[in-house]
Amino acid sequence: MLKGPFLSKDFIGANDDFQSSKIIMMGMPFDGTTTNRPGTRFAPQQIRLESIGIETYSPIFDKDLEKCNFFDAGDLELPFGNAQKVLDIIEENTREIYKNSKKILGIGGEHLVTLAEIKAIKEFYNDIAVIQFDAHTDLREEYLGENLTHSGVMKQIGKLIGFENIAQIGIR
Repeated sequence: MLKGPFLSKDFIGANDDFQSSKIIMMGMPFDGTTTNRPGTRFAPQQIRLESIGIETYSPIFDKDLEKCNFFDAGDLELPFGNAQKVLDIIEENTREIYKNSKKILGIGGEHLVTLAEIKAIKEFYNDIAVIQFDAHTDLREEYLGENLTHSGVMKQIGKLIGFENIAQIGIR
């Protein structure tokens, strides 16, 4: 079972049973290394709030969100000022999701949270590819003397999975 701790949850269409779900939505409200505009820590709750206004049925895909069998675990409670501890908590909870033969739908949070997910998923899959939609490459070795930053997350991921397994779309 997930270890949390978690805050609130309620994305439209989510079921209330972790065990029977195939996909686990997990909020990762972190923006500890953002440099331009902080606030990405509010994204998971805002995404849930805005979900109330969407229809659960898509005529384009002929699918209903309520039949996707996903569980909204809520948001991880993450500490301020310690990026490594944040990554450790996310990695541990992502690992628990995969140990239970489920997939993660992570909602963040700044880009750095992806590194923890990839580290955990790599324990279960040898061949991982990442598609990054962004205006920036996020390939810095360090930024302002820090190795763990949103602006270097793809560099860290590339070291884990190989740079040939990363596709970057929208780079300017």
